Amino acid sequence: MTSMGDSSAAPSHSKPFSEVLHALRRRLDRVTGRVENDLDEIARVAKIIDDLAAAAGHLDDRSVPAPPQRAAEEHRVLESEARTGALSLAMAWNVDGSADVRINAGEAFRVQAKPAALLSIIAAPGGRTTGDGLIGWRSSAEVAAALSKHTGCETTTRNVTQTIYKLRRILRAAGQHWFFVQTTHRGAVRFALRCAGSSS
Repeated sequence: MTSMGDSSAAPSHSKPFSEVLHALRRRLDRVTGRVENDLDEIARVAKIIDDLAAAAGHLDDRSVPAPPQRAAEEHRVLESEARTGALSLAMAWNVDGSADVRINAGEAFRVQAKPAALLSIIAAPGGRTTGDGLIGWRSSAEVAAALSKHTGCETTTRNVTQTIYKLRRILRAAGQHWFFVQTTHRGAVRFALRCAGSSS
């Protein structure tokens, strides 16, 4: 008969703390992967919505929708210009954190604080360049960290995705080239600004 005070015969169901921590980290990695995939899907769907909204803008609400050839052509022109990139970007900061932005010496327009901070980060020299003469790419995590430092508030990659689309809406509303804000399916982002000394 086993004594109640003898613990050597009782099976142990506890795991070392290091094993538990490692398992939790693996679980977090899996969850993070699913979240990043969801963010990619959000980006793709949002892009489709933007394209459809742009196409709808060229249709008479009373007419039967027709294939938007004009919108498709404009879409191709915008993509071509985005591959060339903006020649210049100027930002004049205001005391409330917003900025008056001028692209290619065009008319200045106001960008609110957080989208302005994002723009300054994704248009900054550096990042991972691809040899196309444009500013390099930064991951959503890198941008989130930079935004957190800039604003003093914690920023997640999801916040970055939301701010990207807010910035694009601001550019479109101001009649600016919103295709200059570029993303990849892997979550990288940049503002298509030509590097100093590069040629188109």
